[in-house]
Amino acid sequence: TTSGGGGGAGATGASNSSSSSPMRPASSTVQTWTPVIRLAMNGGKPTFGASFTVAGQVLNQFSLDEYEGHLRVATTTGQTWDGTSSNNLYVYDLAGNLTGSLLGMAPGERIYSVRYDGARAYLVTYKQVDPLFAVDLTDPAHPAMLGELKLPGVSDYLHPVNHTHLLGLGRAQVCTCMHACIHPSKHT
Repeated sequence: TTSGGGGGAGATGASNSSSSSPMRPASSTVQTWTPVIRLAMNGGKPTFGASFTVAGQVLNQFSLDEYEGHLRVATTTGQTWDGTSSNNLYVYDLAGNLTGSLLGMAPGERIYSVRYDGARAYLVTYKQVDPLFAVDLTDPAHPAMLGELKLPGVSDYLHPVNHTHLLGLGRAQVCTCMHACIHPSKHT
């Protein structure tokens, strides 16, 4: 189950086995770092699992996910107003050691929504167009870009309907969009 609020500060991502709680640190002029504290559940009681920091800021609870012994975290670094922003996906083992990463997606934009579906991640960034990125996380040490689809408007929420379709809901879209995810590399 997943619980918590959006907006980054105090967002919580949880699974049956553990949870990770990102907290927004004090403002930094150089780089924003998000502390992550992983709690394991033992007999219904939380116990400390790991603590580490991730470069950038998470959007909300959907930016984090635990799958097959790895914690995946999507962040935005830099600022969109000055063009220094970039979007990244990090994969950590459950002890908090960096396993792999995919850096530098959509320079100048920020993440508007993230959704994980098994060994895939879907990220939407936005500044003027709404690129939807599909990322293969089959090998946690080497996340790979599967494809990118440019859409009008912005998707604030993504929901996997099944393994081949993703529902995107957004405020600038007239209607909801159903994205075919069968072969994401064919939609670049």
